[in-house]
Parts: sequence; structure tokens; C-alpha cells
Amino acid sequence: SMYFRGQQILKALLAKLKQPEYGLGHAKQVLLTGCSAGGMSTYLHADTVKAEVANPALTRYKVAALSGFFLDHPTAAGAPVTDDNYHYMFHMQNMSGGVNQACVAAHSSSPAMCSTPQANYAFVKSPFFVMNSMLDAFQMGHILQVGCASLARCNATQIQEMKDYQQSFRTTITSIGTLSAPGNGGFLYNCDVHCGEQSSDGFNKFAVPRMNGAADERTLMQAALTAWWASDESAAEEHTYIEPCTLTGARPCNPTC
Repeated sequence: SMYFRGQQILKALLAKLKQPEYGLGHAKQVLLTGCSAGGMSTYLHADTVKAEVANPALTRYKVAALSGFFLDHPTAAGAPVTDDNYHYMFHMQNMSGGVNQACVAAHSSSPAMCSTPQANYAFVKSPFFVMNSMLDAFQMGHILQVGCASLARCNATQIQEMKDYQQSFRTTITSIGTLSAPGNGGFLYNCDVHCGEQSSDGFNKFAVPRMNGAADERTLMQAALTAWWASDESAAEEHTYIEPCTLTGARPCNPTC
């Protein structure tokens, strides 16, 4: 038999870290983060973790999700991929009690949607900063399944498919109210990497203009995250950076990639 106890493991781990020798029980500031699958988990568990680590000394709790927004999108050939995978995972692991319950209530006819970052993001209440490539290399290979290993090897049709994916990514995430809620923000770039936020080259090099700002005034990823972390309930527009350019050929249009 197989038993899935992810929720219990998460709570047990947090309980352990709250013991005096580890300090989480009296932490004044907490940043929850993770990349790829860990980034996806921040969308699913941001508010649960906040409730678990709450203590009288806690003055700042925020969440930064790295490369965890996996778009619900068909393959380049038009075949569904994410719906089937998430639906199977939700029921196989009996995730109904381990995801955001506000999401489950809102999608009572199809609660499996709440195993996706895209559906959960709309219900996250904790201050949240999205960091993601809109041309994430993992998503190009496993969701879009574009069929070329790198931009230099992509033909014109594949480049157009990737451009369409980037636009879909941008339209989807900007249509979710969480991105524009006070205290939130994001850094959405289009370099063909996965978890570029964890590399020194990406974190200290990738730069993107502020949303609705001048295209030639770019802010480094590190500076954007630092400014958001230090802010309070400021307008999300002050901390939202989205790459406006799209692919024009076999190289990223962002010169900092």
C-alpha cells in the first residue's frame, strides 16, 4: 500500500522547527520560498504555513515563489497535459484536505483544479511575490512540448509557439487579482531558464522594467525582491515588473538574459 502524508509531514516539520533550539517559534520575520515543485508548493501552502508559524513576535511573513507557476496550457500540438496530470495527482493522493480550502469551496464541481498554482493563486491572502520566466525552460519542454532544446535550435514556427505561450502566461497571471493586491508584486522575465532565480547569474543579472514603466528603465531581480521584502502594504504596481518584449528570433529579446 502507498500512503501520502504530505500535509502531516509539513506540519510535523514546522512543529519541529518551532522548538526552542531552532527558533521558528519566536521568529520575527519569515520568508517562505521554494523553486520549481517547491515554488508550486508555496502557492498551495502559503496561508497554511503562515497560520502554523504565527507567534506574538512575528511582524513580517511573506512568500516568494520561484519558477512555480506552471501554466495550465495545451501542448504545441493542442493536446491537454496539465489538466490530466493534476486531476490524477489530486485524486490519487487524496489532496482534498491539503490544499487551499477557499479554492476547493469555489471549485466544488472540480476541486482537482486546486492542485494547480494557477487556481490557488487567486485565493492566497499572504503577501506574495511571483518570480517566474514566462518562457520557463521546463515548461517549454514539458507543457508546451515545443520540440527544440534551445532557442538557437528552434524554427520560425516553434518561435511563434513560444511567443504565444509567453503572451498567454502574461495574460493569465495579470488577470488574477492577487498580483495587483496591495502588498504583492512579481518579477516576470522571459529568459529560457528554469529556476534562474536561484543562480547568481540570474538573481544578480536579469533585469526587467516596472509594469507600465519605461521599457529602457530596468530593475535587477535582486533589487526588485529586496524592495518588495522591505515594503509594507504598498501598491502592487510599485513592485510588479514584467518583461514587455517578445521573441524576435533565436535569442531572448531581454538583453540581460
